[in-house]
This record gives sequence, C-alpha cells and structure tokens, in this order.
Amino acid sequence: MKKQKLTWPEIGEKVLIPGAGFYSVTGPCANKNAGHWYCHTHDTHFHNQFEKDTHICLGEHKLVWCCESCGALEVDPKWSAQ
Repeated sequence: MKKQKLTWPEIGEKVLIPGAGFYSVTGPCANKNAGHWYCHTHDTHFHNQFEKDTHICLGEHKLVWCCESCGALEVDPKWSAQ
C-alpha cells in the first residue's frame, strides 16, 4: 500500500491555479478561514477539511493554501493537519 507523502511549494515558487492564473508563493498565512486547499499534483480544489483529508490519505500530493485575500501561500505542514 502506498503511504501518504505531502509536500509544499517553496517561498517564491510560481504556482498555476487553473482558472485563476499564476501566483507567487509568499510566507505563511494566518487566515485559516478565508480560503481553500489546492492539490497542485492533481489539479484539485478542496473547500473543506474532509475533502482534503480524504484526497491526501494515500499517494503524493503538493498542497497549496489559496487565501482569498493573499493568493497562493506556503503553509506550515502542521497546519494542513488541523
């Protein structure tokens, strides 16, 4: 069985969010309520924690937090589990 492997973009990395364009990844976002998760690996948006957790339970995933006010952001790996 394949194990879960999560990665996050580096600060300064350009991330394409389909339908929205390219975003430059900035520092961690403190706003956990105004945005959603995006799996860059599978081009999939998650609008709630359950959707994201179900998707990432197996395989490799590069996650990006898409803040409605800041754009695509790098996040603390511990934050994605909350």
